[in-house]
Amino acid sequence: KAGSRVAIIEIDRDDSLAPVWADALKKYSALFGAIKKGEILSAQVVGVGGIAAAVSKMCFGNSIGFSLDKNYGGDIFALNEGAIVVELADSAQASEIFAKLVGETVDSGKIFAGGSSIELSELYSAWTKPLEGVFATLAEPSQKGELLKPSYKLRAPNLARSKFASPKVFIPVFPGTNCEYDTARAFESAGAIADTFVFNNLSDEKVAESIAEMKRRIDAAQILMIPGGFSAGDEPAGSGKFIAAVFRNPALADAVMSLLKDRKGLILGICNGFQALIKLGLVPFGEVRELGPDSPTLTYNNISRHVSTYVKTRVASVLSPWLSQCEVGDEHAIPVSHGEGKFIAPDKSLRSTSMSKASRALAYRLIPTVQCMQSRGLQVRTALFSAKWDIAKGLELMWEKILPVIKYSRYSRREFPILDNSFVA
Repeated sequence: KAGSRVAIIEIDRDDSLAPVWADALKKYSALFGAIKKGEILSAQVVGVGGIAAAVSKMCFGNSIGFSLDKNYGGDIFALNEGAIVVELADSAQASEIFAKLVGETVDSGKIFAGGSSIELSELYSAWTKPLEGVFATLAEPSQKGELLKPSYKLRAPNLARSKFASPKVFIPVFPGTNCEYDTARAFESAGAIADTFVFNNLSDEKVAESIAEMKRRIDAAQILMIPGGFSAGDEPAGSGKFIAAVFRNPALADAVMSLLKDRKGLILGICNGFQALIKLGLVPFGEVRELGPDSPTLTYNNISRHVSTYVKTRVASVLSPWLSQCEVGDEHAIPVSHGEGKFIAPDKSLRSTSMSKASRALAYRLIPTVQCMQSRGLQVRTALFSAKWDIAKGLELMWEKILPVIKYSRYSRREFPILDNSFVA
């Protein structure tokens, strides 16, 4: 945010220029304590390009400007391994974390230093242009026409037939998934009981046993959460097919539909889990069904490669219980990581299943990040399921930050507080 103090924590070096590890441990420990107390708003490791590059990257995230302190006498371009640039909260004291002030954030799309200024847009272009022809960040629209922006403000009534102080969340763990522990911790921090189970596919007998156990656990749960990752290495020919194949087993398909229709439970699919929901038909149809040649599906990003970045999303519907504390029009910056990130469907199918009833397909719609990606070239899709409204929920996210239920970051495995590397908006 504008008006924040910006400081740098530097690590002492010995005669051979190696870090003094005792000094590093002392300063990093102080920084960790300040982060836990909410005194650090954002942070960025200093690398090639020194403070100048680190601060520039922090500015790019939310177009927050920066003004270098005229009294700072250090080399802002020096390679300073181990140093960290931090944005301080109003209550923070730089001396308590062994930091030196280097400047402050400003309400401007510019960086000011040495009596000169430069536009962030110019800096960003200089940063991305050299490799744009090799690793494109922009793509041409795959379709022409109106960019639909639905708004559906009706909220669902409380449909659950039973009340639970701590609902049980079943999280199946498939070969290749990788965020089940993060997801379980996020649900537990919100007051739920997380129940994880490893699917064993070492033999036909073990597969049969795993399916029977999954059915038993789904029947005892109020929420089914399918985690992300790369199930079965995203083979054959596409993401999520292994998970979808497992859930097409008649016993599991019946258990899922009973959870949704009979007990008014919830389903959440993230990353690979969302891809599985699409390929099961749960998104956007609200039931496990066979897919046809004109069924909605996911395909490769228009930029023809994997994407790992933050995107801005817009809440288009608050019908689902998952978004009970959100408002239509709310925008959130959410991290995504995927190679098959584009939701496609015939125009007739898309409009009939989702846009005519906004709750049934797209509750989040990508708002392009500044100069990062084309709105029709990459999309974040969500269909929110609350059984009665024929909706299930899925997000193509890698590191989840879903409100109001899930709040955690990539650091959660180390119980590290959420911390951004861009100046906060």
